[in-house]
Amino acid sequence: HMPFVPILTPRLLLRPFTEMDDQNLFDLDSDPEVTRHVNGGQPPDMERIRTEIIPRFLGFQRRGDGLGFYLAE
Repeated sequence: HMPFVPILTPRLLLRPFTEMDDQNLFDLDSDPEVTRHVNGGQPPDMERIRTEIIPRFLGFQRRGDGLGFYLAE
């Protein structure tokens, strides 16, 4: 199994999601340019982010194969 580790370049950090990233994901999905491509164009739902989306992202990390969703900073 490959670990799910951060990827760092001089301009970018790609890191695994944490439970604390719910607000980051909500803010991203609230941007009209993003909203039109996700959630069927509907505004984000914080409860769904917390109870469905973030847990699904974390589930990929628990598999331990290094694949999944990263947060870009």
